[in-house]
Amino acid sequence: MHARWAGPLPYKTRSLVAGEPASVAFLLEHFLLQEPSWFFRLDAPARQVCLRSLLPPEATVLGSGGYAFSLQTIFTYGRTVQVGADDDARDLLMLRLIFSAYLEGLLPRRSELTPVSWSP
Repeated sequence: MHARWAGPLPYKTRSLVAGEPASVAFLLEHFLLQEPSWFFRLDAPARQVCLRSLLPPEATVLGSGGYAFSLQTIFTYGRTVQVGADDDARDLLMLRLIFSAYLEGLLPRRSELTPVSWSP
């Protein structure tokens, strides 16, 4: 996460951007300080399979203004659904998925990644 108040990014990257310190606190509280919570979980090491599901396929979730939507609404039909004041449901669900997989050790830690040399 890049802290916008620290100045512009010195290089081109895709990064979460925090406009204020409260944004960092939100990320920590809602994504990194909670245990991964999976609706469904399957591990089959012999088959090299690790499967996780955040929500059941038929789950209905409330968006802003009391609008109920399903996962199909945003991932199959590509509709934008607002959650809270200005958050996109797709972004929040993807962050939950990525951070849950990271916390469980399913995604490599930075120290486990292969270094890539880069020069401007």
